[in-house]
Amino acid sequence: MMQNKLPISVSEFISKIQFIIEYNPEFENIIIKGEVSNLRISNSGHKYFNLIDEFSSIKCVLFRGNKDIDMPEDNLEVIIAGQVSIYKQRGDLQIIIKSVKKLGQGFFGEEYEKLFIKLESEGLFSDDRKRAIPKIPQRIGIVTSPSGSVIHDIITTLERRYNLAELIISPCNVQGYDAHLSVSNALDNIIQYSPEVIILARGGGSTEDLSPFNNESLVRSIYACKIPVISAIGHETDYTISDYVSDLRAPTPTAAAELVSISQQELFDDLLSTINKSLSMINNKKEKYNNELNITFDRFTDLIPNIDDKKLELIANSEKIFNNIKQITEINALKLENINNQLIQMSPNKIFERGFATLQDKTGKQITSISNIKIGEKITTKIIDGKIGSIIENINNKEK
Repeated sequence: MMQNKLPISVSEFISKIQFIIEYNPEFENIIIKGEVSNLRISNSGHKYFNLIDEFSSIKCVLFRGNKDIDMPEDNLEVIIAGQVSIYKQRGDLQIIIKSVKKLGQGFFGEEYEKLFIKLESEGLFSDDRKRAIPKIPQRIGIVTSPSGSVIHDIITTLERRYNLAELIISPCNVQGYDAHLSVSNALDNIIQYSPEVIILARGGGSTEDLSPFNNESLVRSIYACKIPVISAIGHETDYTISDYVSDLRAPTPTAAAELVSISQQELFDDLLSTINKSLSMINNKKEKYNNELNITFDRFTDLIPNIDDKKLELIANSEKIFNNIKQITEINALKLENINNQLIQMSPNKIFERGFATLQDKTGKQITSISNIKIGEKITTKIIDGKIGSIIENINNKEK
């Protein structure tokens, strides 16, 4: 069949489709009812949005010259009249808007509001049930798409700020008809690895793109999760019902990674703060003892005739107390110095300087046993100044 026809270019093909559509009288003034979604205004002043129903979506454009048309808002049901067209550069089917009639709250907006009120009345969003996020977690779970910028941004941020934690990644679909089921299953799967906190993330998108995170079954799965959940869904201005039921909402995936990590400077500041608090407590006790000694000395001055002997005794006791305080201070200072030295020695860089390395499988999970790897698998060796990719050719058990 292909041998009997000459090929045409992409532009020629789209031009043919464009001619068929734009010169069809039926499509010159089409009238459609739907819900406005993902409304945005370009720098040129043109307005773009999707007109959606429960099953489909089509792109619409309102050119800036139509200033007399009252532009609707997201989640509003409307009736639009316009001409069907093809955007030639991308081959996109779109409707050029000629008029808009507002009908009221759309299906998605109405369903969102009904579900929100229902779950709120059941207490799913109550602050009393929200759990604290661990400050320095040793194991962090990530539920998101395995591809794209979101997972890359989270891992990059964690490696830069706090590379001591083990990362557990549970991949899932974050868009599509059954995405809510995929996310729920990913949450269930990651719990078996006992992470201390879970980041639930996806990038920005339209109302329909984010709709899986407004699904009641997924929201209840997040509510039932035994581990604190941080939601990082969409852009900073996007709010889904999953955000309200989570223990904490982060405006972006990168911000979520920062919330579960502590930088080396913050760790040093915490240690310094602990030292200063201990020294302050010691100084306060010393001042308290000195004040009590002065009061006692004044009382003895009035009551005891042989004041010189008692004064010497008090001075001796005072010096003894001072020496005890000094000794306690020195011991605590030494303990704090030991803690600081231990923290320094625990740094991964110190371990790497001694020639050690860490192995990770293709998911980024640490390899601690030959039972975790197979011949032919790709692994990454992390050393002090970079990473080395390898492929397993043989495995030798040390007992053999």
